[in-house]
Amino acid sequence: MNHGPHDRQSAHDEAVDCDLQQQLSAYASVLELPVQWGEQDANGHVNHGSPVRWLESARLHYIRENGVHAALRAAELSPIIAEIRVQYRRQITYPDNVLIGCRIIDLGRSSMVIEQGVFSRRDGALAIEAEVKVVMLDVTAQRPRRIPAEVAEAFARELR
Repeated sequence: MNHGPHDRQSAHDEAVDCDLQQQLSAYASVLELPVQWGEQDANGHVNHGSPVRWLESARLHYIRENGVHAALRAAELSPIIAEIRVQYRRQITYPDNVLIGCRIIDLGRSSMVIEQGVFSRRDGALAIEAEVKVVMLDVTAQRPRRIPAEVAEAFARELR
């Protein structure tokens, strides 16, 4: 049986993918996005600002996927960012795809904290960790407002 470099690479890729899937299983929602050439900076890795946009896209995907987007709109609430903490663990370069996981780790009266992880598909590794505090803003009064019961219940099911 031939065990050439392609066979070893295929086995390595399968092991990386299996480990990556195991890490991603901890998240309630996962969005995959391609890394764009123009997201790199002069140092040849993704500029620090691009992942913040990826995190935003994944949070919006999560809210829509969870089915609470319509309830928020009907209640005239807009989820806004009150605080974001981002830790860059590894460089990400083009070409690659990133997988961004989201999960609720704290649910308050008018806010929630979403934990997010950005993983490199190529490396199968966690590259970025983030915690984002989201406040429900009454769009008319421009003040925080209680999270509607149906929204709170949907997210509460995901708390560990």
